[in-house]
Amino acid sequence: MLLSVAILAEQKRGERLAIFLWIFALWDIGYYVALRATVRWPYSPTSPDVLFFIPVPWTSQVWFPILISILTAAAILLTRRRGRTT
Repeated sequence: MLLSVAILAEQKRGERLAIFLWIFALWDIGYYVALRATVRWPYSPTSPDVLFFIPVPWTSQVWFPILISILTAAAILLTRRRGRTT
């Protein structure tokens, strides 16, 4: 679904990648916000979370994927604004 939006939104491959990463970052942040609002989890930013299961379980505290998503969204926002002004 996220890839489809990126393909429909832009023509160039680099722009599609940027849109995909932007949407994924916002979705990931929204995911944790929705979990907190609906099931009251995570209890804190240091709660453990399973990120991936393949090939072995990758675990981390909740703050780490949120930080990565925030940094990804910020980097894309900053580079897209800079690219439009030059």
